[in-house]
Amino acid sequence: MFGMRKNLSLVFAALAAILAAAPRSGAGVFSPEGDRVDLSQSLPLEKYMMTGTALDMEMAFERLESFKVSESFRGTVERVNRPLVILMIGMMYCPDCGIAFAYMEAMSRINPLITARYIPRDPTPGARDFMNRRTGVVRTPQIFIVEPDGAVRLGAYVETPARVTALLAAAASDEERKSVFADFRAGIYDEDVQDDLASLIDSALRP
Repeated sequence: MFGMRKNLSLVFAALAAILAAAPRSGAGVFSPEGDRVDLSQSLPLEKYMMTGTALDMEMAFERLESFKVSESFRGTVERVNRPLVILMIGMMYCPDCGIAFAYMEAMSRINPLITARYIPRDPTPGARDFMNRRTGVVRTPQIFIVEPDGAVRLGAYVETPARVTALLAAAASDEERKSVFADFRAGIYDEDVQDDLASLIDSALRP
């Protein structure tokens, strides 16, 4: 969709320069109360991808070139009429993060009022505490809507869409759980991902 596949040797040739320009995630990224994020220490996708391995990056490029958005998802994103940030706390090796960030990037391309930003869970100080405070777990990805001033809105997308989370909870065995995850990562539930992310956006548009 985005024509983002690149020669990885060229990507890594630019690695030093990109990392040198990247914001340093350090103390103070998250407020002690868990209600604010210093967005200046978050990363755009290109720099976030550099926190992974060559294989992680290759898989990310494949995902960014292979997904599609639904008309209902597009319509919700187009309705956003003020600046918003959609923020992921994730890890590049996490396959479920790759599923979600493809749609986050789609949001920012469909509507330039939406900015997609990323924070690596590890080793960012305070990330796990923030996640646990907001959602009760530290699984990735966790996605939040953030105001441009850093105020975090209520609600979050955690790891998988609600439908998949319910199927995993109802699974009677490890094999059944693995089957649900396999279907999810194969794209069977991509519309559910879009629906849940669209719901986050909808909630931010309400007074």
